[in-house]
Amino acid sequence: MSDRNNSIRDLLLTLARQYGFGFEDEEDEINPRNDTTPCDPNHYLKLQQQIQKSEIAKNIYYKTNCYPGLKQPKIHQLLTQREKMNKRENKRRIQLNISQRFVPNSDFFTLDKLRHQIFCGKFSANGNFFVSACQDHKLRVYDCSQLFYNYKSNYSNRKISNLNSSEISTCWKQIKSLTAQQVGWSIIDIDISKDQQNVIYSTWSDNIGLFKLDQSSTDQIDCNLDCESGRTCFFSIKFSADGSKILAGSSDSKIYIFDLLSNRRILQLSAHNNDVNGVAFLDQSSTTFISASDDGLIKLWDLRQINPTNSPHQAIFSGHIEGVASLAAKGDGTYFISNSKDQTMKLWDLRKPTTANVTINNSPWDYRFDRHTPHYLGGNAVLIGDTSLMTYKDHKVLQTLIRCDFSPLETTGQRYAYTGSYDGQVIVYDLLNGQIVSKLSGHSKLVRDASWHPHLPLIVSSSWDARHGCWFYKPKNQ
Repeated sequence: MSDRNNSIRDLLLTLARQYGFGFEDEEDEINPRNDTTPCDPNHYLKLQQQIQKSEIAKNIYYKTNCYPGLKQPKIHQLLTQREKMNKRENKRRIQLNISQRFVPNSDFFTLDKLRHQIFCGKFSANGNFFVSACQDHKLRVYDCSQLFYNYKSNYSNRKISNLNSSEISTCWKQIKSLTAQQVGWSIIDIDISKDQQNVIYSTWSDNIGLFKLDQSSTDQIDCNLDCESGRTCFFSIKFSADGSKILAGSSDSKIYIFDLLSNRRILQLSAHNNDVNGVAFLDQSSTTFISASDDGLIKLWDLRQINPTNSPHQAIFSGHIEGVASLAAKGDGTYFISNSKDQTMKLWDLRKPTTANVTINNSPWDYRFDRHTPHYLGGNAVLIGDTSLMTYKDHKVLQTLIRCDFSPLETTGQRYAYTGSYDGQVIVYDLLNGQIVSKLSGHSKLVRDASWHPHLPLIVSSSWDARHGCWFYKPKNQ
């Protein structure tokens, strides 16, 4: 009888949390953690001080010609300096000093309104296309190439920014709509090859779908990964740099690699003790990659060290105290960020792995249903042995696997990290001090994905309120 009463009580607590009700003694309902310590009041200040001396800080400050503590010249002064310089590298640094200031900050406006929840949205590498995936099983391709052309023409005439909602909407044209094959519940993830030729998508299926980005083509190809564990979902998929391979993280705790040239699976790797929610290649060689899981761990793998009889990971990174929801690699082979159900995002250095054997203790709290987060989440506790460089902690990762990413190399020197949030916002953090640079609001439901244009100060969001939202950089005097 007591077990039945406890089950009913747990159900009532879950429903109460789901609809926003809490209880004063509710923290007692969550099992205490013995793998964490309360966060020291100066913990994050120490992280800020340490990262200022790191290699990543030195690289970003040098690339953007922007150093802490030094007064920055006004933009018109920098433009004059740039015209007088002969060395291409110095011109580039001044250009980045200017463009990294253009962080999207405008009012929200709707680019497209659909009828179902939008799960994914991503710009192509050159910014000419945007691909969207929705719970109506549709994949939509938008042509936005004219937008960059107009912006570049005005920038050459020394106009700081001519972006506005009317012009963006005019240049945003849907050119293709495809119905995904074998969809279970929704399309979960997408990726675009760097040569802008192919798009892949995943769902609750053994197959990963592929289609051409080209407007005239409507054909789809099924990439069968031949899973052995029954109903499977690939929560994260990535193209290799040359577009010849697909890396996939799965609900069966495994990692798969599919070779498009031979049209077959070439790797099945038992990687974690729970769902693999994030995967990413680390650099252009695509020989090393990382994976992240609901077991709370991030692992480093090297394809050159993997064989049929021995598949060891090269390193483990622990610091999150709940499952990891998504990953993004910086692309330099050294740094990456992770978004977690512990309500934080973290920055990591591959050269600083966790040295001890770590197992993250699972708590009964469920991020999908419980809106009342335990007191130790959100950066209020630190996992023993955390080796991350920085923690970002003012967004919410609830209900779904919310994505994160670095800001573009071309325009910001990857100075920022950004993420969607359960509260309908996109949050932009300064990578080197953890502070919020821009808080972009406007959605009525969670933002699962966001994409920063590679050449423009513009972010497009994908939300469960069925809208693609947009923000752009707006000078203060406009």
